[in-house]
Amino acid sequence: MNSKHKYIIEDPDSGFTFVDDKMQREKTEKTIQIMNKNSNLGYDLLCPYENEIIKKIEKESKEYISNYMSNDYYNDGIKWNFSGYPHDEANYFLTEINFSSDKYNVFGIKPGDVISNSVKTLKAQGFEKSKNCPLEWVNNAYEKDNLYIYLITQHDYDEENGDKEKIIKIIIEVETLYLGNRIY
Repeated sequence: MNSKHKYIIEDPDSGFTFVDDKMQREKTEKTIQIMNKNSNLGYDLLCPYENEIIKKIEKESKEYISNYMSNDYYNDGIKWNFSGYPHDEANYFLTEINFSSDKYNVFGIKPGDVISNSVKTLKAQGFEKSKNCPLEWVNNAYEKDNLYIYLITQHDYDEENGDKEKIIKIIIEVETLYLGNRIY
């Protein structure tokens, strides 16, 4: 391990050790910047949870839930989740976006699209099928540099075109190192 690019947080009470790899985070954040520029998600992934954003998102949201380790905002067909990044003891950033409205898109992919075309788009952006998908029930999980995009689908039968698998929801999240197993 190259300690020049990593720092360690240790909790002597629980014995938990968190290793933050700065080089990996830089790659992740670069990938997220590219995604943000090529998407319409209402807010940029990893935007900071600051007063200006809080005021704006509270006006736009129809529902707000303050969880133990996150703040979730809901609007028409979209949820924005702010939590600690890169771990839950750090400042809050937008770490997950979950949407079912076709008003929003990631790399041009939106709910209602045919899955086969969407997969081609993600692969062209350098995403690969996830081997370690944290959401076991998702068959169409793609990742690149600790950024995950989950395409939730259902079959749509059309007499003219037959059975087509279409996207009904998209979940985008950045990997965070959740320390919730610790005793506070």
